[in-house]
Amino acid sequence: MITPMKQIDYIIGINDQNRRLDRILKKAFPLRSPGDLYKALRKGLILVNGKKAGAETRLTEGDRLTFKGILAEELSIETGSSFPVCSPPQTLPVVWENGDLICLNKPRGQLVHGPDSLEVQVRAYLAAQIEESLSFTPGPLHRLDRNTTGLIMFSRSLRGAQVFTEKLRNRRLVKLYLAVLEGLLTEPQLWEDPLLRREGVTTRDPREGSPAKTELSPLLSDSHLSLAIIRIHTGKPHQIRAQAAHHGFPLAGDIKYGGSPKPGGFRLHAWRLLDSEAPPLFPPLTAAPPSGFFDLFRDGLTPRERETVLNGKLSAVAAEGFLFPPLGKGFSGE
Repeated sequence: MITPMKQIDYIIGINDQNRRLDRILKKAFPLRSPGDLYKALRKGLILVNGKKAGAETRLTEGDRLTFKGILAEELSIETGSSFPVCSPPQTLPVVWENGDLICLNKPRGQLVHGPDSLEVQVRAYLAAQIEESLSFTPGPLHRLDRNTTGLIMFSRSLRGAQVFTEKLRNRRLVKLYLAVLEGLLTEPQLWEDPLLRREGVTTRDPREGSPAKTELSPLLSDSHLSLAIIRIHTGKPHQIRAQAAHHGFPLAGDIKYGGSPKPGGFRLHAWRLLDSEAPPLFPPLTAAPPSGFFDLFRDGLTPRERETVLNGKLSAVAAEGFLFPPLGKGFSGE
């Protein structure tokens, strides 16, 4: 008796539409070589609406992809692992979300990628809310270090990922950070340095480094520390930490980049995220710094009083609008 060949039909949804067939297949079968997939297309093991199709075919919502034989077996395994098999988190630090994007307030010590990361939690949270896709998986759209807190955006749809990434590439998004620096920062500053990352450390390297641009505006200083609002125009790994160290204002507690040891490590917080284009992809987003963020300052106030005062100042600053550039140029959204 001949055992019938296994077959799986998959209906193209909104997160797979208008993509080339070969690119969808590459995402759906990451362990398969392009040659294997082209051969499967020629042999009719992959069909579009019941017919053979070329690798360059663009699919539309509602098209039926048919997989036969070993590819059907592999697809059932791959699609079964698109979302983690775990319960949705009871609490997820959601700041804002819509059908395309979800923004979180990342806590200190939380990884963005990998096991037990925010990425895993977000996928579990979204598992029952968005349709499964062969070529799209929700994920983070930019980076934050493990011990940096604050706003981080994840995709909920292919459209959200594509538009946000394009805006980020074209420098249409404004990212403002709060940092506690060693030293007295009394005037706005503009730092432009060639940075190079090697073996996990970012340094200034005039010969091999690529340009990094950072603006700072002081908000508060005491005898040995400064609280600064920072805008990054480029997105190099450890950009703020490396440039702050090079210019003589290392992050307090950032021993990797020359800061003095402090309880709880360094304080760096992704505070505001804005879209400079109209209509914006998302509203202006703000995340309050975590408890204890300001506790290194010695200004005669209790920790609770200091946090209340400084959060009040930050709320007033945020209400003024985009705030940057601080160098008298007016906001440009570059």
